[in-house]
Amino acid sequence: MKIERDSVRAPDRLYRSSEVVSRPSAASGGPAAAPVDQVSVSEEARRANAAREQLAAQPQVRAALVQKLKAQIEQGAYNVHSNALAEKLLKAKVLAE
Repeated sequence: MKIERDSVRAPDRLYRSSEVVSRPSAASGGPAAAPVDQVSVSEEARRANAAREQLAAQPQVRAALVQKLKAQIEQGAYNVHSNALAEKLLKAKVLAE
């Protein structure tokens, strides 16, 4: 099959057309205008969106807590309660499975 140069450009000419087609409206005596698309959002979706917006407004890091913990670590006053840590790790492992 041989592709001619003019046959490749033909579709391009169709898309470059500047002709504007208008649809008659009901007011001009023509057929009724096409229906308008509508979207409805449930109350649950609205609440979820509001919660998402509130969460996005919150800072990612609790700066005061981070500063407090850094100061405790630098002073050697921060103690890790190994039993509580082990318990939380085990709970997390069990819940993940």
